[in-house]
Amino acid sequence: MNKTDLKIIASQEIFQTRKLSLRLDEYLLPDSNVLCTHYVFDLPDCANAVALDREGNVLLVKQYRYACNEYVIELPGGTVEKNDASMEACIARELSEETGYSFSNIKPLGVTCLSPHISSNKLYMFLATGGTLQNKLPADPEENIEVIKMPLAEAVYKVLHKEILANGHLTCFFYAMLELGLLHE
Repeated sequence: MNKTDLKIIASQEIFQTRKLSLRLDEYLLPDSNVLCTHYVFDLPDCANAVALDREGNVLLVKQYRYACNEYVIELPGGTVEKNDASMEACIARELSEETGYSFSNIKPLGVTCLSPHISSNKLYMFLATGGTLQNKLPADPEENIEVIKMPLAEAVYKVLHKEILANGHLTCFFYAMLELGLLHE
């Protein structure tokens, strides 16, 4: 079954801001008269990357996340902007903004749904390699980012010891390890 199999009866916007909206959909399941309701958060798509510098070190970011009330270690990334020409352009921009590095190679790893039970957005995952420091981080009043550079083995340790918690970041890390030949299917 896919969404086109559903008969949408109604869709009502409940709340909207410039970064998200909440809607209530009513629909009928295929071959059924059962009326279902579902709340959906519409959020912008986003991208993140396992970013490796020329020496093979991983670049991570540490920043305060209000919703979980703590500083978290994450992969660099962020939301797709209207002026991003492609997902690759989005992640290149985000990598520069969050780390100050540019990368000689950016390889798509795949797409995942962050919370498919409640939100509509997707996460585009990348492996960025050959990073070189290009500029100092620009001051962003909404983000207080600390760039952490570490050997890949140390980043793997942090993943295995649950020091990196965000599900989309862990998924991207997993796919990057597959791409680098450090995990096998």
